[in-house]
Amino acid sequence: MNESEINKGRKKYKNILREKEFYLEKKKELEELKKDPVVKKYLEIEKYLSKHSDKEFEEKRIVDRAFGNIARRTEDSNNILVFLGFRDGYEKVCIHPKQIVSAIFMDLETMEEAVIDYRYYEVFCKNRKIVYIDCEYAYHDSDYYMEKFFELRNKYLGSLNELDKEEATKEILKR
Repeated sequence: MNESEINKGRKKYKNILREKEFYLEKKKELEELKKDPVVKKYLEIEKYLSKHSDKEFEEKRIVDRAFGNIARRTEDSNNILVFLGFRDGYEKVCIHPKQIVSAIFMDLETMEEAVIDYRYYEVFCKNRKIVYIDCEYAYHDSDYYMEKFFELRNKYLGSLNELDKEEATKEILKR
């Protein structure tokens, strides 16, 4: 290296030492701030908030966390069935009466699926608590039915917070 290059290196070295000094000051300053009760509180809150979000506390998530697993595991279902459409022989959504093979229902609480032979559909539906998302013969894909099912389920489970189960059942069956 020539003299000019060495001087450049020395200048950089001095700049890096100044950066180190600044760094050590800030590190010391931070340690002092961490002793301040207000800063301690801030850091605790910051840590808590970093582990949680607004989305986590949306009403539908609260309802699902509170009731979801309990309802899924209950042995005392209110037997409210949600109609999830008709299927043909290929398990595809179907609304043409001559092609329908089965009707699909899901228990609102336990989420157990019931597949009913279309020949027995009318008999099966008599004297049961069934919620229809739309007209039975309206065409909707499976994703639509599942989205609506979970909206209904959340509404029903959420209503149990304020209503007794008979009132909550009546409300959901009004649909």
